[in-house]
Amino acid sequence: MSTPLDPEAILDRLYAAPLTEFVSLRNEAEKALKGQGRKEEAAKVKALRKPSVAAWTVNQLSFQAGEDLAALVEANRSLAEAHGGSTGDLADAIQNRKACLARLTERARGIMADHGLRATKDQLRRLNGTLEAATRPGASLPPGRLVEDLEPAGFGALAGLALAAPPATAQPPAPKKPQGPSASRTRTISPDATAKKRPGRKPASPPPPTAKAPVSGPRKKAAPTDEADVETAAGTAARMAAESALKIEEDRLARTERLLARAEADAGAAHRRVDRAKAKLAELEKRLDKAKAAVQDATAEANTREHALAELKRDLADAQSRVGKAGEALDLARSR
Repeated sequence: MSTPLDPEAILDRLYAAPLTEFVSLRNEAEKALKGQGRKEEAAKVKALRKPSVAAWTVNQLSFQAGEDLAALVEANRSLAEAHGGSTGDLADAIQNRKACLARLTERARGIMADHGLRATKDQLRRLNGTLEAATRPGASLPPGRLVEDLEPAGFGALAGLALAAPPATAQPPAPKKPQGPSASRTRTISPDATAKKRPGRKPASPPPPTAKAPVSGPRKKAAPTDEADVETAAGTAARMAAESALKIEEDRLARTERLLARAEADAGAAHRRVDRAKAKLAELEKRLDKAKAAVQDATAEANTREHALAELKRDLADAQSRVGKAGEALDLARSR
């Protein structure tokens, strides 16, 4: 009875294999699952699409350059925080992210060259876009399982909309004074003028001085709340980036554990095959020893029989000679 196939191990093997072998390995996995009576899983494997060149290359980076990929995730998180003005220097964050992306691009060039794939400008553009989208803060893509190219959502999505809120010191612009003839008309319509046109009425009291309080007063009271919102937004973005990086590392660890378990199972099966081969070899060696002994016995018997045959031939020759001589003596006796 064959060991049940692990679906995750099947996916790891498919997406880690050379791109040219994807279809054949997928067909083999489908056939193996069908052989175990797992038709639904076989249908799901059959429906898997062959990755694009950029997606496949990012998958290989996930398998072969996990540390560099994690560094890009961290660089994107730092850039988001620096862009929000919470922590860090924006120029340094940009340079760090650029260096991480350059390292991964160089690794990707080597991987593509090793597998006979051309690193054209268009392919590198697709690759960089997929890398940026897969490692931006908040991305929850399964590492090593990309199928198609990804488009970067832009730096606004990278930094987070909350981090782009206006500073707390911003104030609304003061209202403009009306100009031209309409201004003069507006000035003539006042409470005092209305009172003069209506005798017997008491002139309206002028508005209290507090009604014309400056606009900046309330805004100064609201400033601490705005600063707290910005700090909260920055903390939320940092937390989301950290959770995303943790999720990537947990997925990578789980995949590595599955690969390790699969490798251990394969190694165990290989050791068992070696043991069986050794046992069979020992049996064959015993049979060979018996065969050699039988050959020696047969050779000795053949030699003995050859000696006996030679003696019989000599006896036959002697008998024939005696018969000849007796015949000659008989003929001589008759002639007398």
